Amino acid sequence: GNPVRMDISMGSREEAVRQWEMKENSFTLLIFGGSQGARRINQCVVRSLPLLEKYSDMLQIIHQTGKNDFEFVKDGYSKSGIRNHVTPYIEEMKNAYAIADLVVCRAGAITLSELSECGKASILIPFPYAANNHQELNARAFADEGAAVMILDKELNGEVLSERIISLITGGNKINELSRKSRR
Repeated sequence: GNPVRMDISMGSREEAVRQWEMKENSFTLLIFGGSQGARRINQCVVRSLPLLEKYSDMLQIIHQTGKNDFEFVKDGYSKSGIRNHVTPYIEEMKNAYAIADLVVCRAGAITLSELSECGKASILIPFPYAANNHQELNARAFADEGAAVMILDKELNGEVLSERIISLITGGNKINELSRKSRR
């Protein structure tokens, strides 16, 4: 396995609720593309917001954009009715993981180790230009074990992303099953 920060799974949902002005009992989606962000993910999330608005009474989103896409993404959320916290960078990832019911992210080895340590359900979007296609191999390993859903970057668009998110939000026990298998 990969080393992870000792406290990564010791975040506080309550602290995250206060810190980011979230609701305690809403379904929380965490989106990030690494410390620099992921333009492709950011663009597709913004395109998915109108489709996700139907669920705005039960959904809230924490989105780490990276500094280059912050204004564009923030503007996209300002046009939606979805409770959100958009930031270029998240300092307290342990709290972000603690509040997250579902994570949308790339599939780097350390990210997957953190998701597994925290037992988080995820939609993995592997970076298509990673050396030796290792992110797709990482994501496929999780998906094959039922620990994540994978969307290849070439298949990604706002509609596909929103459909996968909605199917997991409304899918009964599917999130819990992904979480359990992720931790395993």
